[in-house]
Amino acid sequence: MICKNCNEDFTIDPEDFEFYKKINVPPPTFCWKCRFQRRLAYRNDRKPFWNTSAMSGKKILSLYPPESGASVYDEDEWNGDDWDALSYGRDYDFSRPFFEQMHEFAKTVPRPARSTEGNVNCDFNINIGFCKNCYLLSNSGESEDCAYGNEHSFCKTCFDCSHVTKCERSYGSLWVHNSYQSHFSSRSIDNTSVMFCFASKGLTNCFGCVNLVNKSYHIYNRPYSKEEYHQKIAAMRLNTWSGLQKAKAEAFAFAEKFPIAYLNGVLNDDVTGEFISNSKNVHYGYIVRGAKDCRYLQYAQVAKTEDSYDLTIWGQNVVGCYENAICGYGMSDCKFSLESWSEMRSSEYCMFSRNLADCFACVGLRKKRYCILNKQYTKEEYEQLRSKIIEKMKADGEYGEFFPIDHSSIPYNISLAQEYFPLAKEQALAKGYSWYDAPPSEHKPTMTATQIPDAIEDVKDSILKEILECIECQKVYRVIPMELAFLRQEKLPIPRQCPDCRHNERIAQRASAFIEPRKCDCHGATSSNGVYKNFATHFHGSDPCPTEFLTSQRGPIVYCLQCLYPEAV
Repeated sequence: MICKNCNEDFTIDPEDFEFYKKINVPPPTFCWKCRFQRRLAYRNDRKPFWNTSAMSGKKILSLYPPESGASVYDEDEWNGDDWDALSYGRDYDFSRPFFEQMHEFAKTVPRPARSTEGNVNCDFNINIGFCKNCYLLSNSGESEDCAYGNEHSFCKTCFDCSHVTKCERSYGSLWVHNSYQSHFSSRSIDNTSVMFCFASKGLTNCFGCVNLVNKSYHIYNRPYSKEEYHQKIAAMRLNTWSGLQKAKAEAFAFAEKFPIAYLNGVLNDDVTGEFISNSKNVHYGYIVRGAKDCRYLQYAQVAKTEDSYDLTIWGQNVVGCYENAICGYGMSDCKFSLESWSEMRSSEYCMFSRNLADCFACVGLRKKRYCILNKQYTKEEYEQLRSKIIEKMKADGEYGEFFPIDHSSIPYNISLAQEYFPLAKEQALAKGYSWYDAPPSEHKPTMTATQIPDAIEDVKDSILKEILECIECQKVYRVIPMELAFLRQEKLPIPRQCPDCRHNERIAQRASAFIEPRKCDCHGATSSNGVYKNFATHFHGSDPCPTEFLTSQRGPIVYCLQCLYPEAV
């Protein structure tokens, strides 16, 4: 096939055709990367705007800028009973394209401003659910006392972390699971009191360790006595900004000398992609946990997604779904939908809806059945009209496609698409995508990075009143009380970067979402570049490893799992 969007060749595998036939949709006309980009364009992951509630007129945080024209309600207003989404219902116009009608209709129906639900004391967050006492956290659930992070699940008192689950008192970490006091670490599980540890498991009191398993009191993979370990850690002065930066540079330089697994994840069976765990028969997956029989799945960090294709963000008890973004919590046989969750079934092209069954092209509906464009029908009327609409959409080349990027109410450079498919402003505008230029901040810095005390012990409470200037982008930011209390307890210095720059630096460690063919870099006794010396004889002996794989890793030393963990073979 030739992608209608990028004009590149792409392949549809036989098992893909079987899936499309089973769910009764035509084969895609976009390649999987362009389908991914299209869904991401509807996701504002972590940058809220000030907007105005269409119900109360009060100033509220929103995923959508006022210029988008979207009608927004605050969380309590949208969940209230004093408005009825059916009152916005309209007839389908067969003289007009479907997506044109849907774009116009979606702007009129109120949508939840921040995409939040069931939270306590979480007024300054977006895209979170069932959290408590969190601040500037996004795309997270079931977490408490966390700030400046994204993709937290079942976490407590974590700051500046991304893609973490069941973690507590962790800082600056990425893709970490079931860990306590895991600071500046990544691709690790089951660790306690570690710092700058990578691809590690079961460590306690370790620093700068790579590919290490079930060890204690190690520094740069070397063992020490308990007393020696604490003496050396104290000598690093990690409570100071200068000491932390020196240790950070050394730890990352040390990590580059070690091989990386071609795929980060555990307890998998027949998977391809990156950051996949506890999954079976998942291909082209990215940041996935607990999925089965799925393809082209991204950001499905919550478990139990089955027999589904092309889902981006969320999951949990999702079965038989296709081309959805930000949907989950008990969803089956749903397609081409956005921001809809909680027991949805047999529905298509729905937005911002809850608890629907057998609905088509509805926005903001709750607990309804047999509706089209928010208008109620009988079962027979619904089935006849739906079939008629789909036939017209097929004739127009619309059915089977997700919502077009240029219809998104989120500016392209604010959307998550910009993170994976970056475009210059001129490029985005030429494609018809919207763009947002932030106005200059009205706040001026009262303290520069050089004025912040080097050691956390020397920082006074007065810093909570200061407006700090980022050393990288020169934007202003502040320190909040629970952040200061955390840094003091963990003996970590005040950050000199704003939350955005800290986020960008953290996710720069994240491997790409796009996999390419590669051969294992093990060449017998050493890696292919001679930097790493193997500690055991591998299955291929002194010859280069013959294993080939698909990987998103672009580093100099990438090993297959048999070479990286020979003791497990």
